[in-house]
Amino acid sequence: ELKEGTSYTIFTAAERKNILYDGDARMVTTLVVPKTLGLITDVKPEGVNVTYNINLPENAICYHTYIEKWYYDYELMVAMQTAGTEFDKNAFVYNLLADYGIACEASGAFTWYAGAEHPSRKVVSLTPGKEYYALAAGFVDGGWSGDACIVPSRCLPQLAHLPRI
Repeated sequence: ELKEGTSYTIFTAAERKNILYDGDARMVTTLVVPKTLGLITDVKPEGVNVTYNINLPENAICYHTYIEKWYYDYELMVAMQTAGTEFDKNAFVYNLLADYGIACEASGAFTWYAGAEHPSRKVVSLTPGKEYYALAAGFVDGGWSGDACIVPSRCLPQLAHLPRI
């Protein structure tokens, strides 16, 4: 897995009929994905809580949620294998939001608190050091609208409180 904003060296070489030809090396740097992506901005993990802003146009509705990266990756793999060449990433996210999302009718900050009740699951499950995605998509006239918003996040490890000696 490549990391954002990291430099890597790519090496190449060629062989033909047991003859090795000179290779080349190229230095490349991966892009940094901005934290402002559509409906969700300013994702801030705070211990085992995650806060982000929802930015909605006036009179608009969206659905949003957080989802564990491992679960998102698993469901993505299954959906891609099932749909084949017909796979649509927006439709995939819309389905996740239909199952796990909550409606939002106004812009503002939203925080998921570990252990709190979740409208479509029993509790909010956020674990220190684990990776998550914040997901959102617009909902207009009874149907999904626009590109789905997917923002990666990681819950920060909690510091242990040691007794004073």
